[in-house]
Amino acid sequence: MLTSLIKKIIIFCLILILVIPVTPASSVWAESIVKDPELAIAIWKELKKSAAGEELKLEDLQKLKSLYPKNTDVKITNLQGLEHAVNMQSMFLTSQAITDIKPIRELKNLTFLAISGNQITDLTPLSSLSRLQKLVIDNNQIQSLEPLEKLPQLTDLLASGNEISDLSPVNRLQVKWLILSNNQIQNLEPLRNHPTLENLYLNDNQIQDIEVLETLPNLKTISLKNNPLTEQAGQILHKLQQRGVNVEDLDKKKQQQVEGIKVSLNAEPVAFDIAPFIKDGNTLVPFRPIFEKLGLKINWNEDTKTITGEKEGITIRLTIDQPIAEVNGLPIQLPIAPTLVSGSTFVPLRFVAEAVESTVEWDAVRQMAIIRSKQDFISSDGTFQVSVYGKWTPYTSSTQSSVKMDIREFNWNTFAVSAIPKQELPQGINLDQFYKNIKTQILADSESKTYLVEEKEEIFQSYPAKRFVYHRTEEGWKNFVYTILFFEANGSYFRITTGANEEILKNAQVELQGIVESFKFIKN
Repeated sequence: MLTSLIKKIIIFCLILILVIPVTPASSVWAESIVKDPELAIAIWKELKKSAAGEELKLEDLQKLKSLYPKNTDVKITNLQGLEHAVNMQSMFLTSQAITDIKPIRELKNLTFLAISGNQITDLTPLSSLSRLQKLVIDNNQIQSLEPLEKLPQLTDLLASGNEISDLSPVNRLQVKWLILSNNQIQNLEPLRNHPTLENLYLNDNQIQDIEVLETLPNLKTISLKNNPLTEQAGQILHKLQQRGVNVEDLDKKKQQQVEGIKVSLNAEPVAFDIAPFIKDGNTLVPFRPIFEKLGLKINWNEDTKTITGEKEGITIRLTIDQPIAEVNGLPIQLPIAPTLVSGSTFVPLRFVAEAVESTVEWDAVRQMAIIRSKQDFISSDGTFQVSVYGKWTPYTSSTQSSVKMDIREFNWNTFAVSAIPKQELPQGINLDQFYKNIKTQILADSESKTYLVEEKEEIFQSYPAKRFVYHRTEEGWKNFVYTILFFEANGSYFRITTGANEEILKNAQVELQGIVESFKFIKN
């Protein structure tokens, strides 16, 4: 009897194995916290981990503070599971295929959210995001802003390219930036006496009467291109302009209030088909030439009017008429929005240059913006490195093995580093004696006129150091001022030498000191 029962159980188990199918690997996403495989991949990348077939766990999602999917070729469609990322502070889900944003309502720590270029119709899930400060919802299918009424910290609302007609919810928001171009707005009355509104972009709507704009106490910029404005509207815009408000496109000559602007990159001119101009104290340039000169690979999205520039380690995004840009997924407030002039897209020069770690200076005499790109130089023995800005190149005239780095700028500014192991010097030579020997040799140079300017003791990056400044004139050559910093580190005596033409010394000293301060040893 018992044997018969055991046989029946075995047969039953075999039948179950044959009948019940094995779950295929492709169904793993159906059982995961995050349902959308593209969203899961984006999360793994944000966490800087390899998915390797693993499912995302609750603790993984809770580590997320920002999310910025880099690949928009394959679209994210489902946000389910994202509600567990409760520590999220900024999120970019632009140019995807999202329709339902319910999971976002649980992300109470969000301060920045960009969900432009999707298929979203309902903003209700955002009504609980009380910490949200900046919201980008361009190019969706949104009709109502009512769910945003309860967002007390919202200062920037970018919602162009939707189906919005009613501005009533805006009256209860503390927004400073409001961009609602290409909607169905006719009536500005809800904006009357708005206390915080500073920058208002309402291009491509159905607005006729703009009397309300005169009641906005803090208005700084207004743009109303391509609206059926009344004759009285023109008078109001002129009044606003006299009040100090920047009225975009009212007078195109005003846009180019400073002409003949030139741009140089690493001492070489940047050529533009259309001349750069200054607006509100900001230099704007056609984007393509400057992106290419800075080594950025360009992508243009016609649907969203967005420029993307990429190079190793850096991705920047700018959108026409939007005052917020993205740098490696982080929102950056722009001093002025990119704009379209004569069919060309102009971008703020300083922002673009600084986003790729370049410096920008303005030369008022030559009406020139001077850009210097960043370079890192490593010593010949691989033990230290420095960062420089501009057109610096290695100088190879020295045959001394102690010279580990010697670089020159196009104007003969000099930066050099020598290192002599203590074991190669006579026994007992300390830093003070080493310093005095070198100083004596320099001042005794019979082929040039050399005299001491200054010497003092200081601390350089925690190392006791001695500074020696001297003036040198060689026959038939310009006067130069050199500074040598002596210190002991890693069993060697180091000399950091900087030099510049006396005529440009004041400006050069700032640059050279920056290079000295960037000096750092490379850890093995």
